[in-house]
Amino acid sequence: MTMLSKRLALRLAALALLSLSASGWAKQPIGPTPLGEPGNWVTPDDYPHTALKGRAITGRYFNSVNWVLPKTLLPPQAAALVLTMVVATDGSIAECRIIRAEGAAAAVIAQGKDPCEQKDDYEPYQDASGNPIARRVTVMTEVKVEEP
Repeated sequence: MTMLSKRLALRLAALALLSLSASGWAKQPIGPTPLGEPGNWVTPDDYPHTALKGRAITGRYFNSVNWVLPKTLLPPQAAALVLTMVVATDGSIAECRIIRAEGAAAAVIAQGKDPCEQKDDYEPYQDASGNPIARRVTVMTEVKVEEP
């Protein structure tokens, strides 16, 4: 398997995962976000009264975060994704366009997760003489959910 084939296979796998579940992507990790404005956490009423009598005092505040992971994954959702891209002679991706996005894939894209924004570089395709050539590649990923 050439390096281009391996990288294309990885891209296909990533796109398949993209279309598995819109809600799975919706729960991507984000950094902690404070509730409210931190500047409003302490008000003038919280100022130590003894400090108003001219005696400086120190204070500390401690807190913790309890992270809870989901016990199970959400089931895969029906989805279809077709995109086309050009692997240029230098291996870069050009002209990436989403041709069709349905179901969970459309929901993921609506949330701003565009598979065309992946900035991968591949080994270029080669002609019979070994010279690099551009090729249009169409990627089709489909997830079907059916009764057994």
